[in-house]
Amino acid sequence: MADYLWVLIPLACLVLIVLGAIGVRKLQGFTTGQIVERAAPAQVLAEGVPAVATVLATADTEMRVDLVYVLTRLTLRVEAAGPVPSFIAETVVPISPVKLAEFSEGRLVRVKVDLATRQIAIDQPLK
Repeated sequence: MADYLWVLIPLACLVLIVLGAIGVRKLQGFTTGQIVERAAPAQVLAEGVPAVATVLATADTEMRVDLVYVLTRLTLRVEAAGPVPSFIAETVVPISPVKLAEFSEGRLVRVKVDLATRQIAIDQPLK
């Protein structure tokens, strides 16, 4: 039995490292999923008023969804239709690296707005 310990101990350590890495990845996915759910509520997309927003600033949150999509903090000036004056809003959205240029400063993006709460959701493809 003692002859096999030099094989079993490193193997057990390797298994623990792999399982730990998988656990961390699952926890990271759960955390980023919570951020995305808060950032773009389905209700605003379904019931919100269409509007146009100008991207004022972008910031990488240094978080990724599925190791690809960049969670990006967007600061927007929203121009809602009707009597609502323009306002500044901030949201965090997962954007494909291929689409990042479409959300650079100065660009116009389509959004939906809940006029009562001024909550916004991006209304164009991010991925």
